[in-house]
Amino acid sequence: MMINEFFAAFINKLLMAQLKPENATKPGKKLIYDKPKLFIFNQREKTMTKVTMTDLKNAHQSKQQLVPAIDALQRITTEAVGCVEDHERITSFSIWLQRFASKADDVIAQANLQYKNRPQNIIQAANTRLHKIPDEILLRQKKSQFATEAYEAQVFDLKHKGFNSGQIAKIVDDPGSEIERNRNEIIELNNEQEHILAFLADVPVFDIGLLKGTALETFLLQSTTE
Repeated sequence: MMINEFFAAFINKLLMAQLKPENATKPGKKLIYDKPKLFIFNQREKTMTKVTMTDLKNAHQSKQQLVPAIDALQRITTEAVGCVEDHERITSFSIWLQRFASKADDVIAQANLQYKNRPQNIIQAANTRLHKIPDEILLRQKKSQFATEAYEAQVFDLKHKGFNSGQIAKIVDDPGSEIERNRNEIIELNNEQEHILAFLADVPVFDIGLLKGTALETFLLQSTTE
């Protein structure tokens, strides 16, 4: 088999695999390819929903893989395959692939628009709050440490003065409840820190719903009333 015949057979096989089943088995019908579908598009409303970082990465990957293939197909001449009909199939296949590339362009454009319109005031507030949390955690750790040391010093002093454990318990307040409160607040602060980090990393969406349960929850409440 000549090289152009082999290439034509390969392209034909590849194209037929992409045909709709009802058209692939009917001779004489025009080649029809399934339209590319991207889940981030609302087919009913014909509008694009929010683009996530995963969507954006997939779009860039699609462009990286599709553009070289499309360029290579467009450089193929009729003489290279030795058949006008086969060359038309290659052209049709190239056009079909371009639809995927076009959808990827739409995703990238939407992501750029989202980033341009990002809630900068909330992002700034989130960064400010994020830098305050470590100091608040450290403050509670020091409070617990101070309460423990003060308690131990008082107990030590009273024991040397002849007081027994029962008497000491009535004189000196056990710092256990204060330490437990500080411990719980530190857990809450760590959780808040994780939520804020998740929000700041949520490029290009910046879903303010991630701020629920943080000191920035007021922004979330404002958005629900708008």
